[in-house]
Amino acid sequence: MKKIKILLGLLFLSAPALADDTEIYGATAIDESNRVNSNVLFIMDTSGSMDGEVTITTPPSGSTGAYLSSNDYSNVGTYVEDKVYHTKSGGPSDAGDPSDGNVISSLRTTGDKNCATEIATLNSTGRVESKFQQDRKNKDKWEKLQNKNNNEIRCGKGQTYFLYTGNYMNWFHSSGGGNGGGGTTITTTRLQVVVDVVKHLTYSLSDINLGLMRFDEYSRGGMIDVPVTDIATSGALIRNKLDTYYHSGGTPLSESLYEAALYYRGENWKYGQNSIAGVINGSNSTSINSPSVSESRISASSGKYKSPIESECQKNHVILLTDGRPWGDEGSNSDIRNLVKNMSLPAQLSKSCSGEGGCLDELAYWLKNTDNSANFTGNQDISLYTIGGFNLSNGVDVLTRAANFGGGRYYPADDTQGLIDALDSSSLIF
Repeated sequence: MKKIKILLGLLFLSAPALADDTEIYGATAIDESNRVNSNVLFIMDTSGSMDGEVTITTPPSGSTGAYLSSNDYSNVGTYVEDKVYHTKSGGPSDAGDPSDGNVISSLRTTGDKNCATEIATLNSTGRVESKFQQDRKNKDKWEKLQNKNNNEIRCGKGQTYFLYTGNYMNWFHSSGGGNGGGGTTITTTRLQVVVDVVKHLTYSLSDINLGLMRFDEYSRGGMIDVPVTDIATSGALIRNKLDTYYHSGGTPLSESLYEAALYYRGENWKYGQNSIAGVINGSNSTSINSPSVSESRISASSGKYKSPIESECQKNHVILLTDGRPWGDEGSNSDIRNLVKNMSLPAQLSKSCSGEGGCLDELAYWLKNTDNSANFTGNQDISLYTIGGFNLSNGVDVLTRAANFGGGRYYPADDTQGLIDALDSSSLIF
């Protein structure tokens, strides 16, 4: 058994979309009254292979497993509490050693390009993403951040960085996210690990619309389990739904993404009408009829989805996390071919796509380059981000292609740092 220590206390922040289409993550909105939450639909792999065993390390403290700013983690690490540590790639494992970083007092607190909002976010969540520049020559030259340099840092201009507090870094490494200890080691399933991670992230999310989707037990696409709504409402619904998930069936990646497209576009369901779900039943499991929930549709008696797209400046995303390549996944190929038949496709794509998951990247390209809501001015595109977890060996190419053509990115998650950093980094665009 390959041991993989997975950090259950994952912090997964989101940045809201703004009406001026500026991406700001923990920074001041240009016009707070025009703030529009990003839409994010998380597609969970609930296939049979998700029963594979892994070894995880639970966090040393915190009732939800998430980082708590009120906790002092200095007793489980050596990162300096009054420092911030930075990385451009995203992910605390790349943010340096305890001797690196910059004192937090170097962040400008007043005046032009001040960091007041970034500091507030750091104090509440332990991490923030924004643009930063550092004074190198008495304010004559502002350049990239430099470790062990405590000259003044200003915000809102320069390169984009992730900043982490020393307290956050101590929590991360002591919880098993790095090579530290401090938690309790147990053996569980891949599915339970992902369930716990997603549950814990809902405790720390704000200013984002989040929804949940899963695979059909018989590899017939997927269904909407929780519609994309404000995390203040959807968080508890997602946690409750995840507690029922059981691993069974194949891996219908393109069929599930096709159903997600129908949902985002407010069209009639295809797979969501007759979906079957494997769910936990005491110490056993059972199969139940599980159509896309009525809240995701215009009415309980209708098969037409209610689109979560509510603004022309809203950002729309799908995150697909899987441990395997497509299987039982050809049912939407003809529909996808019909969607792209009149498009001018890149040379790597084909209007005659076929096979298991063979049209996934064509669908991703179509979603990114199509207006998915005629109700608003401009193109309302949808970006796809893919995460291949648990030492995925098959399917990397198709997941990479789909994410690239879908305007997103593929993140490998072969170990603890990979899984955490993948989710951590993908949050940049929200």
